[in-house]
Amino acid sequence: MKNYYKILEVSEGATQAEIKRSYRTMAKKYHPDKSSAPRAAQLFTEVNEAYGVLSDPEQKRQYDQRRSGSYQAARPHHPRTSRRRPPRPRPTYAAKKEQLDISPYVPFFRKISYAGFVLSVILSLDFVLPRTVDNEAVTKVSRIMARGRGGRGYVNAVQITTDKGAFRVGANEWVPINRGDTIYIYRSRILNYSTSVLLDENVPDSEFGVKASIYGNFFFSWIILLITSGVGSFLKKPDMSILNLGVVNGILILLVWYFMAVS
Repeated sequence: MKNYYKILEVSEGATQAEIKRSYRTMAKKYHPDKSSAPRAAQLFTEVNEAYGVLSDPEQKRQYDQRRSGSYQAARPHHPRTSRRRPPRPRPTYAAKKEQLDISPYVPFFRKISYAGFVLSVILSLDFVLPRTVDNEAVTKVSRIMARGRGGRGYVNAVQITTDKGAFRVGANEWVPINRGDTIYIYRSRILNYSTSVLLDENVPDSEFGVKASIYGNFFFSWIILLITSGVGSFLKKPDMSILNLGVVNGILILLVWYFMAVS
């Protein structure tokens, strides 16, 4: 590194006035038109270079730091946005489906839908086929009371017990039936579920439907299963819908089996 102080023949603590005065003296001394020294032109260039640095306070400060070894170049300033990483594109639903290979699980969940469809079809056939009729003797009659508004009770259902079982029929008033009477029970042809009770063939409006039955209050369960299992069984495209429908149909199958057990 050139020693500009030595070139201008001033000390390192020289003021700007001393640097300027020394520069004028040196410039006259080594001006090519006035000096015949062999290195006059080179020395004149170095004098101008030294004065250009030392006459500027900022350049002089940086020059002094470089000479002392404490100079640190200013880091280039980058806008804040330039340091941000570009946002990663979020995977679309189609990309997620491609990443998740569901093919090994499709047959299992489709079988669940098949099972639900078969069960619901059997219940549908059992529901639409003509009923069988059995005459049975009543062994016990119990009123199922419910409390309405104002605290007054009313007959919500009647539980009839025969020698072949017990079941509840819906009634808004007391059913004219007593122990020892013979009643006619309509049952489904395939699964033999009680659907309604006829108290007397000669009395109008004496037929009552069985309430707690798969064909009574629980009618909705296998109807929904018929729809969802049909979609899950015959859906062509093997995507996540097969898995979702398989889970739904599995829950509905358990629900229908429970309702069949308590019917």
